[in-house]
Amino acid sequence: MLPQLLINTFVTFAQYSLVGYGYILAAKYTKIPHFAYGALVGFGAYICWFCIAILDLNLILSIFITFLFSTLISLLVFKIIYLPFWLKQSSNSVLLLLSLSLIIVIENLIQILFSSSVKILNFSDFNQLFRFQKATFTLIQLTTFGINIFVFILLFFLIYKTRIGLQWRALSQNTKLFQSSGFNLKTGLLAIFGFAGLLGGLASVVVAFDFALTPALGTMIFLKSFVAAALVQNELKWFGLTCLGLSTFETIFVWFFPSGWKDVLVYSFLVLWLLLKNLKFYKTVN
Repeated sequence: MLPQLLINTFVTFAQYSLVGYGYILAAKYTKIPHFAYGALVGFGAYICWFCIAILDLNLILSIFITFLFSTLISLLVFKIIYLPFWLKQSSNSVLLLLSLSLIIVIENLIQILFSSSVKILNFSDFNQLFRFQKATFTLIQLTTFGINIFVFILLFFLIYKTRIGLQWRALSQNTKLFQSSGFNLKTGLLAIFGFAGLLGGLASVVVAFDFALTPALGTMIFLKSFVAAALVQNELKWFGLTCLGLSTFETIFVWFFPSGWKDVLVYSFLVLWLLLKNLKFYKTVN
């Protein structure tokens, strides 16, 4: 029992982390509350499923198309939806409403294009079972965990050890200083959203292989990632630990209570964090 719970914890941790990396880039370095990111991940998962199950394309080409689709749609969403309001210095409330509206549009578009019935991608190679002690796990779950570790190391190096990361951090702190340093503001923003879209494509592939697809699935998984991101104020270096902590608490909770209650636990962390943050702010003001 314990080995299976540990494996479930690490698999859930990897899933939450992969779905959240792109959101952290967008939210942290552009200050845009990109809540539609989860719906876009779900859309990408359907594209991956369609390429393999309907068009019967090979795996590599299907993954490439998913990456390309996710990157392009992320850039289009930023340029057409967010950028005009961002340039007008619209409030975060306006941008949040835009993002929430996008979720509804994307999820309904998924239903129109693919129907609301559950889609399952049967790929025998990735469904291969492995055993550890008395626990079982699939190849895609093992791959997800390995990819998550690789992506975290890559992002950490990119953001904290490269010139590009330095530019992104400067952009998040002071846009005028960023421009005065000779950098193009729109290009910097597009680069962030493009890379976030690429990470979203990676998450889409993982979701397509490891979940039964429904129109709202991407948003539901993303909300867990958002809770973890919010608890550490979108800091990448602590995000993984928070995802691991939430996954651990979920696993322990499910051990004693019905699995349907685990969402209550995760969102309770967010509510408690908000209450403590507001209490701290209230004491500072007074």
